[in-house]
Amino acid sequence: MVSIPVLADKYTLSFYPASSTQVYKKPSLKDSLPTLPPPMSASTPTFAKDRVRLIFFLKRKEGLTKEQFSRHWLDPHAKLFMSLESVKANVTKYEQLHTNDVYTEAIKAIQGSIPTSDWDGIVHLEGESYEKLFAVFQSEEYAKIVTPDEEKFIDRAKCQILPLDLASLI
Repeated sequence: MVSIPVLADKYTLSFYPASSTQVYKKPSLKDSLPTLPPPMSASTPTFAKDRVRLIFFLKRKEGLTKEQFSRHWLDPHAKLFMSLESVKANVTKYEQLHTNDVYTEAIKAIQGSIPTSDWDGIVHLEGESYEKLFAVFQSEEYAKIVTPDEEKFIDRAKCQILPLDLASLI
């Protein structure tokens, strides 16, 4: 038998001189595929055990414009909140999410869109445990410093809180 590589060494043309029979030897599928990374784990996602989150849905106090609400929340209130020793000791992340009225109206204009929310903003707090996050709101300094400031711009009776366990998928 005489073998001659053809098509960039992917196939071999073999001749049997005595009978003039041609045999095409095709490489295995494994040989023709590029090396792929190992597949992702098929295990079930789990909740993070190193952190938890609290989400607060906020409504502004009646009589305040959205601009007044956002300005007060972003500057003097955030500084007051972050100055607390209980916050420094127990909160690992503090984020404010202010609503965007331009895009809220654009979404409303899309026929068949999902209804929009009427919250004025969202607070995202992250910590090592719910107990540590709750310690902030149960502290004397929070009651003396932050609560009176919240009453200037937030309608506390209309706000809601949502404790969240985190499962990272990507």
